[in-house]
Amino acid sequence: MGEVRRALPVAPADWRRLVDSVASAVDRATARRLRSALLPATTARREPWRLSPPLVFVRVRPEDVAEIGAAGRRLGTALLPGRRAPAAPVATEALAVLVRDLALVHGLLDLDPGEDAEVLRHWGADGPLFTAPPPVAVAAHHRLAARIHALWQA
Repeated sequence: MGEVRRALPVAPADWRRLVDSVASAVDRATARRLRSALLPATTARREPWRLSPPLVFVRVRPEDVAEIGAAGRRLGTALLPGRRAPAAPVATEALAVLVRDLALVHGLLDLDPGEDAEVLRHWGADGPLFTAPPPVAVAAHHRLAARIHALWQA
């Protein structure tokens, strides 16, 4: 299956922590692909040419996104009353943080950006050429950023 483009908030330190957290819960191949795909998010800077709130665009494989969701479900089940903890000895608090991280990353990578992403791609929203965007691109950016940041801050 091919890759899909996703928009993410510019928060490199948070993304580095999230990638490390999620990589600990998925298989090695998925972790390696995830680290590579999310490299732009882990190194993004708040450039003056970015619209506010700033977004960074990445390409991910849907099967890797599905693996993140499956890992979250598996580990989240361990938090249910009466369920056993996973085989690795992990404190309940650490497990709860990991499940939250998996859910956040899965939700953001699984969120279909819709037509707004196509408008932004057309106008070069993910590069420095996006210096004088037309109103239609600015409106698309604000709609997409509002959806992304609502999930990010939840």
